[in-house]
Amino acid sequence: MVVAARALHVSTGGANGSGRADVPGLGCARGGDGSSWHYGYESTLPAGTLTALPAALRMNLDVHADEALVSQGAPTAFLQGSESTVSLVNERGTLVLRLSDGGSCSHRTATHTGPSVATTGGWDLAHGSGAYATAGGSGDFQVQADVAPGADNPWSLTLDGELTVGQPQLEVTSAGSSWGASGIALLDFLLRRPTILLRITNTGAGDAFGVRITSAASSTPGVTLASVPPIEVGDLLAGESRTVRLQYQLELLRPCVLLILRCPFQVAIGTAATDALDAPVSDLDAVEVSAPPVPVL
Repeated sequence: MVVAARALHVSTGGANGSGRADVPGLGCARGGDGSSWHYGYESTLPAGTLTALPAALRMNLDVHADEALVSQGAPTAFLQGSESTVSLVNERGTLVLRLSDGGSCSHRTATHTGPSVATTGGWDLAHGSGAYATAGGSGDFQVQADVAPGADNPWSLTLDGELTVGQPQLEVTSAGSSWGASGIALLDFLLRRPTILLRITNTGAGDAFGVRITSAASSTPGVTLASVPPIEVGDLLAGESRTVRLQYQLELLRPCVLLILRCPFQVAIGTAATDALDAPVSDLDAVEVSAPPVPVL
């Protein structure tokens, strides 16, 4: 599977943290993992953070702290297990990042001062959905968040790292031809203006967005393009196809003197799109096509 990497940088925050707490909990010395806070935080991300689309961020923190050690001034808290996550959501899909600061009862990594918890660590991509179903990635994070009662806890989060996503691959093949783009098949035949049908298929591992034909010139003498690129195709999921129509003008005696039988010629179709993270992709396919036989009157 072909993938492409893109740097990720997120710096966001707010004052809307809320959740539930179990205080004092069962201390580490007694076989527990201390007091616990399960809090959620949300923000919106401007266009350009993940892609050109706006996105939403949801952070969940599963914080544990041994209250008996707060007065010692050393790190007393840690993120427990795999429940501390950051979700990045846009209309293409969801990325769920798992946060870990490497902490435990025997190795406390986060500071817990009053209602505020601060820690650093690493993240990896737990899973994705939609266009991000095949994504991967990892990086670092810094977080500070209050876990006081109520629903107005301030927080800040910084994420840095790299995301990878499966790449689309656009393939163009002939899908036939016809007369009659003007509405009258005989007129197009007499004017020597066949309509060529092309099938655009995304044969890659990732979805393609904003697919368009950027060029469609013919290398065959006597053939010119009557349509005007760019021609919008739309989004193509992995494995999806769409058919487009292009009209060409054939000269009076080239490439075929008579159009009673099919008249073959070559076209070079340039395509462009972006992947799920807005990285550009492009391709150029040489396709053999032909004008259709004389229309039946």
